[in-house]
Amino acid sequence: MTWARSSRPRVCGVCRELIAIGAPMAVLTIGHLTKVRCGVCAGGPVPPDLPASIVQAPAPPIDVARLGLLPLDWSRRTQPMGREREPGEEG
Repeated sequence: MTWARSSRPRVCGVCRELIAIGAPMAVLTIGHLTKVRCGVCAGGPVPPDLPASIVQAPAPPIDVARLGLLPLDWSRRTQPMGREREPGEEG
């Protein structure tokens, strides 16, 4: 069991109380399964050497055009088969 500060709102696995952002919590990890406990349910005092704040590196920007998630030529999508749409025609 390790202690950490919550980086997002979490729910205690025992009493179902909300663990606020920045609140201390006990983290139990068994294999790929992770459970959290609030300070009361963990059954022990919060370690005094627990950092007072959360330090997270910002996520790097993702170039979605490079991943192929966005079409680069929107004119092909708005004009079917290269012709102009008539007024009132559904696109």
